[in-house]
Parts: sequence; structure tokens; C-alpha cells
Amino acid sequence: MAGDGDQPCGDRGDQGRGTATDVRDRRPDAQLGGAAQWRILNPPEGQFTGASNAPNASVAYLLLVNGRSLLFTGDVKHAVADQIAERVRAARRKRVDVFLATHHGSKLSVSAELLSSARPRSAVLSVGPNSFGHPNSETVDELKKVGASIWCTDANGAITATISTSGRLRWTADGENAQPWWSATTKRHHGDCVGRG
Repeated sequence: MAGDGDQPCGDRGDQGRGTATDVRDRRPDAQLGGAAQWRILNPPEGQFTGASNAPNASVAYLLLVNGRSLLFTGDVKHAVADQIAERVRAARRKRVDVFLATHHGSKLSVSAELLSSARPRSAVLSVGPNSFGHPNSETVDELKKVGASIWCTDANGAITATISTSGRLRWTADGENAQPWWSATTKRHHGDCVGRG
């Protein structure tokens, strides 16, 4: 539970139970109240219309809360992830604090260019047992290369990143494993993430 002045940003790993998002405010920057704002990075207005472009129409945004940054990219494909990388680079010179890995860590979605631009301190893989090979081992290796600690809903359960008003980032997980599945500090796995570990 978020305490006094905390703002939780969670992921429950609800793979396959998508929810619709209606973004009516097309301004690239919007103040959300308090010390929170977002920068919309995708989709560019008028692009990626129609059912065949649904993954690339994902709303991608950089959420800024009390000095912390969180990057959400939906299900975009590689080429669009590279375009988002340019926008992240232009919007943020520092490392991104939290990255919700694109399309469950798919090989076709998470690009090296995006990871190079974002250089996330922590990444979240919203994934469970599946027949698609998510998360892709190359994607996991790329996240490790940029120095990200990795949380995995399969290993950690529901994951919540809470940001205090002073900007302190605190992680909680409701699974048995209360530490990141992969620690960038100790260079060790803690448990299994869909058979990887």
C-alpha cells in the first residue's frame, strides 16, 4: 500500500487481458497533478491507424514523478522502438529509472537502440508461462548489458514501484521473491523467470 505522499506505479502481469486506453489530450507533455507529468512518445498523430498497425499504435510515454522517470512502450515493433529511442534521447539525458519491457520482452520489440537511449536502472518483464518464448534470452542479455536490474512477474508476482514525494523509489512484490529476478548489483538471478534463471 502506498504511504503518505507515495505514488504507486504497478504491473500485475495481466497478459492476455488487455485494457483499452483512451488518450484524449494530444499534447506531448501533460501535467498530471503534483510533481507528476508525462511526455507522450508514440503514436504520432495520424500514424499507425487500422488493425494491422495495432502494436505500433501503442501509447508509449515517459512518466516523470518526483524526479524519477518511468518508460512505458506497449507492444511496438522494433522500427517504432527505434523511433521512440530518438524521442527518449531528446527528452531525457539521464538514465530512465524504470522500463516496462516492450511486449513482454519479445525479440521483435525491444531494440538495442531503445535500451541504449533509456539505459534503464530497472526493467519489469510482465510475463508468465507462454508459447511465444517471452522473454527472449537476447532481450534479457541486452537489459543486463545496459546495467538494468530485472523484475519478472513470473518470479516476483505483482510488482509495485512506489515513488515518495522526496523521489525515493521503493519496490515491493507479492510473490515469494521480494528482490529483483536479476540483480545488476550482485550479477545474480533470484529464482526463475519463465524457465530462465
